[in-house]
Amino acid sequence: MKKKSLIYLVLFCLLLPQAILATTVSFDLDETLIQSNHLTKEALKRARGLGYEVETTLGEQDYIIRPGTWELLDYAKSLDFDLILFTHNYHNYALDILDSSGLHVYFDEIRAHHDVLAPYNHDYKTYPNHRNITYPQKSILEVYTKDLYQGLFYNTVMNMKGHRNLQSFFPCMSCAKYPPLYGSRVHIDNSLTHVDAPIDFVGIKVKNFDADELEPLTRDGEYLWVAKIKEDLDYLKRNGWSRLYFHKYNKQPDTKHVPVVD
Repeated sequence: MKKKSLIYLVLFCLLLPQAILATTVSFDLDETLIQSNHLTKEALKRARGLGYEVETTLGEQDYIIRPGTWELLDYAKSLDFDLILFTHNYHNYALDILDSSGLHVYFDEIRAHHDVLAPYNHDYKTYPNHRNITYPQKSILEVYTKDLYQGLFYNTVMNMKGHRNLQSFFPCMSCAKYPPLYGSRVHIDNSLTHVDAPIDFVGIKVKNFDADELEPLTRDGEYLWVAKIKEDLDYLKRNGWSRLYFHKYNKQPDTKHVPVVD
């Protein structure tokens, strides 16, 4: 009996570090892992000229998978991270792209426009580095006139002219991706301008992908953006998210007011 208990204790000790360091990493979709917006006929021609492969969903949404995406997601899963996808677009839009491309196998959940919209219309002020608090916010009139023009009127006109692969986006004054609320302390995104100085999660900034130029490579032939994120993921695996936070920002994270919510 004692021998059996000893075996269980050893197994527990071996598995404990893995359990402690296991965490959820969230990825932005558009302009981080893929390009689907602003793909006019001219942009598609330029992208194909650079050697990018254009895919099309059943809903006739054109998109280009960023070179290195498969490699990066394979690497993240090899470290046993749980992955969540964030997008300000609609759930079905993201689901169509993930299913069409096969990228759905990497992600446990999609957190989309509706998920972002609901909480922040009510209690976004409780989140200390929400973009409406930390980033100089424009007036409601500016937000709605500009975003409504670009996201609805402009895209509608472009679609009528035959550019069928443009997203539509309805502006939301109180919307922003906030990783802790959705169960993630580490978020990889092409744009973190809504975060002035993250206090309760690690924001990993990625150069915007727009398929207008070739992705730069390291001397070893690895995509540069992938190599940089791998470094952070390695550190995250070895040390946990709070030490990664200290490593990047030279201060301790504040999780007292914003716990992770599943």
